[in-house]
Amino acid sequence: MRISEFLTYLFCPPKCASCGEAIGLSFLDSPLCPECQSKLQAESAAVCRRCKRPLVECLCSSEQVINGGCLFHTKLGLYHGGIREKAINGIVFEIKRSADKRLYEFLADKLCDSSAKALERAVKMSGVKGAVITYVPRSSEAMIEYGHDQAYLLALALSERLGIPLVKIAVRGRRSDRKMKSLAYEERFAEADSSYLPSNDISSLEGIFTVIVDDVVTSGASVLAVARIALKNKARGFGVISVGISK
Repeated sequence: MRISEFLTYLFCPPKCASCGEAIGLSFLDSPLCPECQSKLQAESAAVCRRCKRPLVECLCSSEQVINGGCLFHTKLGLYHGGIREKAINGIVFEIKRSADKRLYEFLADKLCDSSAKALERAVKMSGVKGAVITYVPRSSEAMIEYGHDQAYLLALALSERLGIPLVKIAVRGRRSDRKMKSLAYEERFAEADSSYLPSNDISSLEGIFTVIVDDVVTSGASVLAVARIALKNKARGFGVISVGISK
């Protein structure tokens, strides 16, 4: 640890990235306190009602995302809006506000094994020549307020672990006063399609499988909007990785 980091932690004691309680020197091993680590393990081990597998091994997504052509969706567990006591909820809340590299590396490590296996199967199934990873971009308003894009930081950490390049496929378009969580289910998809545009840096994705990263997937509208941009640029198939999924 660098001296500057030590002084930062000395005068601003690290807190659990889920519950917010002080964790002392145990932060060297994990950004979560022991209790929240146990909670996260239990939440990830909960069985998916659809495929009957532990959520950390589950590949299911929302019906719309599956119908849109998604081949897999790996995640750590269920996201329950408004219930901070859940480890997944606390983590999602924290990454929206924190750019701590250790936290994103921790999450990428947790997601890596299941994602690598799912990606390998998807690549073989699709017969593609390679894969890239991208992310659902954060709004400019949120970037100004918090100073970072949590989906980008998670995608960056996953890119290093999965050994596939990170590319910027989409950008946020016009500003909308309509908040996604305030919209009816079907309205979210129409709003997302008009809110995400192709990045100026995007090149042909012909014959490439695309992995899309987000912090939490609810309706799947934003993920599908990014997927459609990738598919219009000749990508062949896509998968999704998120910390949580709302069901």
